[in-house]
Amino acid sequence: MAAKPTAAQRAEAEMESIHDAITADLAGHPVRILPMDDWPSSGRRAFGEARYDEWAEKCLAGDDYQNVWAKVDPSLKQMGPFFTSWEKQSGQDVGESAAS
Repeated sequence: MAAKPTAAQRAEAEMESIHDAITADLAGHPVRILPMDDWPSSGRRAFGEARYDEWAEKCLAGDDYQNVWAKVDPSLKQMGPFFTSWEKQSGQDVGESAAS
């Protein structure tokens, strides 16, 4: 049985993920998205099922969900440019990701 990571190890891994996060503009506010490899499976499922609030809560870096996403409460019109920016920077295809 593998040992559980310590709090310090978890914090270090989170800082590495945040360092690798992609920043995209959401209605005039910078938002950091964790690399897809760091998204929990529940976050990937939420994204694929267009449950974007749930996705954001699990896959945005640091406190960007509480401090930006939840406060902006984005419309689909606002999310379009946000996801397009993320797609271009990450090389991911939002359409393919949502379908998987």
